[in-house]
This record gives sequence, structure tokens and C-alpha cells, in this order.
Amino acid sequence: MNDKQIKSFLKDQTKGRKAVADNLYIRVQTIGKAYWEVRYSINNKRKFMRIEGGSYPAMSLATAKHKSSSLIQKVREGVDPLAEKARADSVKIRTVDDWYKYLVRNLKHPEITKRYYEKEIRPLIGDLTISHVNARDIKGIIDKVTKSNRPSIANKTLLCCKKLFNHACKLDLANNNPATAFKPADAGGVQKSRAIVLSFSELKTVFEIFRQNQDMFVRDNYLAISLLLSPGVRKTELTAAKWEEFDLEKGVWKLEEERTKQVLRM
Repeated sequence: MNDKQIKSFLKDQTKGRKAVADNLYIRVQTIGKAYWEVRYSINNKRKFMRIEGGSYPAMSLATAKHKSSSLIQKVREGVDPLAEKARADSVKIRTVDDWYKYLVRNLKHPEITKRYYEKEIRPLIGDLTISHVNARDIKGIIDKVTKSNRPSIANKTLLCCKKLFNHACKLDLANNNPATAFKPADAGGVQKSRAIVLSFSELKTVFEIFRQNQDMFVRDNYLAISLLLSPGVRKTELTAAKWEEFDLEKGVWKLEEERTKQVLRM
């Protein structure tokens, strides 16, 4: 393809990938925006890689061909350009905060870990280099939470630290997990099941107080508490619910198994 043919392809306003030259493609994912891709095969696997800074027409056809040839030459030398790029990206990860921002993109429910990381972990070790975090730093984190009389949060924060550094070890960003040696006894202690419930008369009193203080406890909050109490689920199970989980005609809510009784998923 030449420039005229490429412009004609883009003028059609269709999404897709179009071969331009050997191993070089022009791709449109969003109408009005196009970029260059290189196709290559390595270890019997076919791959596509976006050329760095390769938007069209900012990068000309001639430049794209030159960059494509350079990448294909690397492949002939046994180098996988995508793997090389991933390695370069991981080098940019230095601090605990860098690592969390990288990790959170791959979490199924990032909002769950965010609470513990942002409030309890980041203020103390977020700016530290991953490999320099030690057991004393972890102890400082859980001690601070425990002293605030939040044993359950202390345990969950410790678990978050363990998961966070386990993944860092997997990518050789840390030589060991500084949270490994700590147990629930070092944080909030072994948690016991609670059997605290409100009677119907107590609930009636609570909602009466809500109604008497509508300037502070607005209608949205009133409805949210009502919804939370009706099925008796955890708060995050309700707030993260999806429309497709509900069958309004049958009056059934099918809660996904992986969203129940899960504190951290990393």
C-alpha cells in the first residue's frame, strides 16, 4: 500500500488491521485514529506489536517501514520485541508505589485492596524502594493499625502486604517477602465470628432516627442501608453488583461465587 491507499482505507471509517508491506500493518481501533503495527513469529507463535510512537500520519510510511525492518531484524536474532519491551517497563518500577500502580491494573477487584494500600500501607512505605523494605517496616504498618483499635483491618492490611510482596518476588523486584514471618497474632489476632444482631424493634428505632435527621442522613443513604439490610450481604457485594446478576421478573439475585467472602484477590 502507498499513502494514497492508506488514506483511502482510513476514509472508509472502518475498524480493523490492514497489511501495508511485509510484516507492517496499519490498524484502526477507534475511528479517526490509526497506528502502525509489526507482525512477527517467534517460538512458533505469531504476534503483533505496536510501533512506539507509531500513530499515523505523525509517523510516515517510510519511517514505519524502517522501524518495522529493525524489529524484524531483532526477531531474526532471537529477540522477542514484546518481551524486551515488558522487561524495559519493569525496570521503571522502583518504589512500592510504582509496583502497586503496576499490579492494580491486573486485579479483578482493585477497589478491595485500594482501601488498605492507600490508607495503611502507602503513607509508610509507598516511597521506599521495593528491595529496601524490611520486616521492621511491615511491623510499623500493622502496629499502627492495631494501636488504632482496628484488629480486623490490621489482619487484612498484613494480608495485603504479603500478597503485594509475593508478586514482587515473582518478578525479581524483591529477593524476599518482608511480611512472610508475621502471623495474625502479630496484627489483630485470630478473629472470632461475631453474633451481633439488631432486633426488629431496634431497627425500627434506627430508621426512625434516620427519618428525623434527613438533613444529615439523606434519602440516598436511607435507601442504601435498606438495600444492605434486606438481603443481608456484605457492603462490597452490594456496591459491586452488576445488572446481569439480577432477574427482576423472578426476584432473584445470583451473586457470583468469586465475589463472596473474598477479602483480597491478587
